[in-house]
Amino acid sequence: MQNTSVEHTNITLIYEYTESVLKGVNDSIKSLNTKLSSVIGLSGVLLKFTSDLNHDTSWFIGLQVLICFLLVTASWVGFLGLQPKNVGDIVRPKELRESFYYSTDEECRRYIVDNWINAIDQLDQNRDEKQEHLNAAIACFALATSLFGLDICLNCLVW
Repeated sequence: MQNTSVEHTNITLIYEYTESVLKGVNDSIKSLNTKLSSVIGLSGVLLKFTSDLNHDTSWFIGLQVLICFLLVTASWVGFLGLQPKNVGDIVRPKELRESFYYSTDEECRRYIVDNWINAIDQLDQNRDEKQEHLNAAIACFALATSLFGLDICLNCLVW
């Protein structure tokens, strides 16, 4: 009797799971890009309102300068977070056609998965950097907004 058992692997499951993780990381990066863009836009709007504040005393002028500085910083940090980076290297279809045309489906999927794993590591690092930029930009924006509100309150009390 001849042994005709076929080796079982989970390459299809691993492939599909890795593909979904890759999609999730990409979606997370897109979301961070949207948030960074929003911080930049809101900073610009608040910067315009800050320029309209009227002050006669150096205390209020100093506060206005600080608010402007924080808003510009938030915008620049957001801008730096949006800068494109070469991450998430993937296998090009041409490479698959040239190198794996006669390979088994399993070998081809394994090669793709191995490359996706490296891409996910790169994208995770990129996402974490974007998150740090977003946190810093939000902190600057929140502080500037708080000082803007304080400036309005103090201005009302003085006048």
